[in-house]
This record gives sequence, C-alpha cells and structure tokens, in this order.
Amino acid sequence: MPRKFKIAIQTEDMRLYYKLMKYLKAPRLITRFFATDQTIPIEDFDLIITTTVSAETIEPNIKIISLKSDEIEPSIVPRIIGLIARKKTSIFRKLIIGIDPGKTIGLAAVCDGMLLYATTAKLNTLINKLKDVVVTFPSEEIVIRIGNRPPYVSNIIFNKLFSFLGKEPKFTLEIVEESFTTSKNAKLKHQLGINEGAAFSIAQRSGKQYNDMVRNFIPKGHIKEIKNWSRQRSDNRLTVDSQLAEAVAFGDITLDDAILEKKKKLNSDKKEKPNDGDKL
Repeated sequence: MPRKFKIAIQTEDMRLYYKLMKYLKAPRLITRFFATDQTIPIEDFDLIITTTVSAETIEPNIKIISLKSDEIEPSIVPRIIGLIARKKTSIFRKLIIGIDPGKTIGLAAVCDGMLLYATTAKLNTLINKLKDVVVTFPSEEIVIRIGNRPPYVSNIIFNKLFSFLGKEPKFTLEIVEESFTTSKNAKLKHQLGINEGAAFSIAQRSGKQYNDMVRNFIPKGHIKEIKNWSRQRSDNRLTVDSQLAEAVAFGDITLDDAILEKKKKLNSDKKEKPNDGDKL
C-alpha cells in the first residue's frame, strides 16, 4: 500500500494555513495543525511547515521549511513531496513518466498512482527535465512511457533516452499506442495543458517494452518544414541546408544553433571568394 506523508503546520497566520489546506488535499498527505506555543514531535512527521522560524536559520537537511503566504500556489504539492523525497532513498515504489511527442513535448510524472508533476519541454531540453524529475522523486522502479505519434518523433525520443539510460535495470522504456490512451481522471486531465494532459494519459497506459534502439527516419516533409522555419526565423535572410535541418529534427542542435552555423558558413564562403580586384 502506498505510504502516506505526515506534515505538521505551525503558524499564527491562519490565511497561510487555509491556503495550504486548499492545496494539500492530496490523498497521500496527512496534515496536522500546531499552535505556536505547542511542541511538535519532530520524529513523527516527514516535514514541518512553519512561519515562526526564519528560513535563514534553518540548517540544511533538517525537515523544516519556512513559508510565506504569497509563496503558496498549486505547485506547492509537488514541491513538498519533492522536499520529503530528497531526504530519503527510494521513497516511492514506482515512478511512471509519460511523454507526449511533438514540437512541444508533454511530460507528466506519476508516483505510486498520484500525479505530482507536469510540464512541457523541447527535444533538446527533455533529458535535463527528466533528470530533474528522477532526482526530485526518487523511486525503486522507474517506467518511461512514450506516445507513438508522430512515429519519427517518438522514435527519436526513445533512442535518445535509450542511449542516455543504457542498460540501467531500474529503468524500463515503453512505447504506447496513443489511439487507445484515455485518462482515468478526466477532471485532472482537464486542469492540465494539452501536451501535459496527453502525457498524463500516456503514463496511465502500459506500452510495448523495447530493449534496444528502434529504427527511425525523418520524413522529407519535416526536413522541408524545418528549412521553412529557419527562413522565417532569420527574416528571410537564409535557409539551413538539409544536413543541419536533419540535426535539428534529431534534437542534436536547436534551430537557432543551425541558423548560426549556416551564418558562419556563409561568412566563411564570402571571405574565401576573391574580389574582382584580386584577379590578375
């Protein structure tokens, strides 16, 4: 059975307390209020939230955090769970990360059945976002589920993650058929953005596990699309070549990197080309 987390709240600021309670209704969180003149049995709680202690006086690694009312927002739940998790090893049994491929990639982290984090990423920032999720929510088992549409983006993401993770036994990589992805929590999905909601749906459906790189190709139409993007981004000054466009498609470089590389090549070619006055 998933473990519940016990949180003590000690404050005279009732506005802060009611704001916290509004967001701390997650089923895994148990909260208890303490007046400022009451003693908290620290060993009985995973985390203590207070307004009576200055943040600067709290020693690192002690399970006490100081909050102000204006710091409390919906993201407070994953922040708090993350703070608890960082103080323990493999606090969660299973972390499932859903990934929705596309120009903007959706990402959702579900820990022991509870959605704790959802965001978006670009292909070149995805690995760093995943690192943050894995560090924030340490788990005994980690499953990464990638939607299969569009196929070439899905395969690029899979191969990147496979190269990064190698043969780590803790990680499982799956590709999910998106035709059958429906969220088991429609209300929660509705509260998310389109990409994050799709990633949440993908996280909830088992996919096909692969233990090696998958074959991939970039459609010619997408290469042409990237070339057009470079033309627009550079105010019609240049168009990146197919080789650079392919590198952008694979997530090896960004579109801005490709444009800069093309500018350097054009400037280099100008310098090497002799002027009429140099001819004999």
